[in-house]
Amino acid sequence: MKSFHVRRLALWAAALAVSGGVAAIAGPAPAQAAVPNAWAFALVLSPSGPVNATHWAESKPSPTPTAVATGPGVEVVRFRNIGFFKGGVVHVTAVTDQLAWCQAQSWRTLGGSELVTVRCFVKGVAAFVPFTVTYSQSSGTLAGGLSYAYVSHGTTSGSSYNSTGHANTVTALGVLILVGGGMEVVGAFWCQEWSGFFLALLSGVLGVVVGLMLLGNPIQGGITLTILLAMAFNRGDHLPREPCTSYCMST
Repeated sequence: MKSFHVRRLALWAAALAVSGGVAAIAGPAPAQAAVPNAWAFALVLSPSGPVNATHWAESKPSPTPTAVATGPGVEVVRFRNIGFFKGGVVHVTAVTDQLAWCQAQSWRTLGGSELVTVRCFVKGVAAFVPFTVTYSQSSGTLAGGLSYAYVSHGTTSGSSYNSTGHANTVTALGVLILVGGGMEVVGAFWCQEWSGFFLALLSGVLGVVVGLMLLGNPIQGGITLTILLAMAFNRGDHLPREPCTSYCMST
């Protein structure tokens, strides 16, 4: 029965890591705080030229933001007159009924402007689709009982802030999945009954692969993790299974 418990422990460790929504990847830098110093918003409907004239705003009087295509599905949005603060956070959302998504690749200041690079994909292929983009940068603390925080990690503009002034800390999700997969592989060899050995071994190996993918490529690894968890929670536990007795009765 020991391998059964090892497999269960590995599975629940993975589920706990995902359901907890833990911010992934360590960042020891001190947190910024929560009163906006600069912010901007724009709706980008075409790959080049000014953004939508009636759907944009900046925290300081500025000319209309512009977008420039620098490659397939790659756009650089320029917000003028707010590029005087380092860090900040960017959110991007595709605005289309296609099977598409967009993400912020990086953002930086240049000559008083904030330049935000956005990448979009349609059915996994880099291509332009309309999207919204928002930027904000904060400092100070937020009075009262409310609080919030964000962490932007893994980009050239990685930053963090917390409205209470405390530092944010995070843990690598890929490491947790990698360890869980390794435990399941060990459990498979610990209990080598024919009915469950290869299934447990395969599940453990997949866990190791997903952990490595999450560390190397968080986006594709996250998709693979979702598929793996769906398989893990419906991998035949509802079917009759021979008890593990031949190799797992030692204490």
